[in-house]
Amino acid sequence: MGGSEPGTAGTHSARITRERWLHILLRELGFHQVTTGEFEAGGKSYPISHRYEHVPIHLLGWGTDLDRRTPHVAARAPQSMVQDLLNRDDAYLWAILSNGAALRLLRDSTALVGSAYVEFDLEAIFDGELFSDFVQLYLTCHESRFALQGDGSPASCYLEQWRAVAPRQGQRGQRPGPALARRLSQQRPGRARPPGSQDQTGRAFPRRM
Repeated sequence: MGGSEPGTAGTHSARITRERWLHILLRELGFHQVTTGEFEAGGKSYPISHRYEHVPIHLLGWGTDLDRRTPHVAARAPQSMVQDLLNRDDAYLWAILSNGAALRLLRDSTALVGSAYVEFDLEAIFDGELFSDFVQLYLTCHESRFALQGDGSPASCYLEQWRAVAPRQGQRGQRPGPALARRLSQQRPGRARPPGSQDQTGRAFPRRM
């Protein structure tokens, strides 16, 4: 690809990363109907690659810098673009951002200074076979955690319910990933189980994808 334009090379990298890795990972996390997406809010366009119902999902080429814009490819850094969409449009409360090597779970941070996200080091988890860390990823980012409940608003999902309850239960000082996973692991038993466990029929889920 030595003679390719920067934008062409970036597009090819993104396609390969999505097809051979991130779409597979998302399916294992329960996201079976991911579609391509374009978003608009406040008169601005957000070229976010995909969506799953009310969840923006931005999937990039392997190792793409999430915090800096890629020259000739994007006008804004991926993190700031996705965060701005969440802050501008109440229809979207949580989002997923990944470059294959890392996955971030973002939330609307209107009431905060800066960004609000949890990051999972996918490269370390899978290269190092860190099963306990994968369990945290699975329990936190499974599709069922984003599913609308009750009144059907974005704030009705289990992720948001935990966020509202955690400070009252004294969990504010804990690292968000493990604390969130522990809380969510108690929700909807039998729906989102980590690989290596069994469902209610006794069927074992594979440990590796």
